[in-house]
Amino acid sequence: MTIKDLRTKPHAELLKMLRELKAERLQIEFALFAGQERNVRKLRNLKRDVARVETCLTQMGQTATK
Repeated sequence: MTIKDLRTKPHAELLKMLRELKAERLQIEFALFAGQERNVRKLRNLKRDVARVETCLTQMGQTATK
């Protein structure tokens, strides 16, 4: 997922994607703490993806208000 791809998506789709990423992150965090998951890189990548989507949403909001 790149920022260029995210900028082409509509606001509603980004919000949906953000909800899904946060839910997936929560599931992986629980699995890590329970010892069911060993791949910490998945969690790190999900956190970065969430940050990318949130950044894109913030930028879209700033350009809409100008």
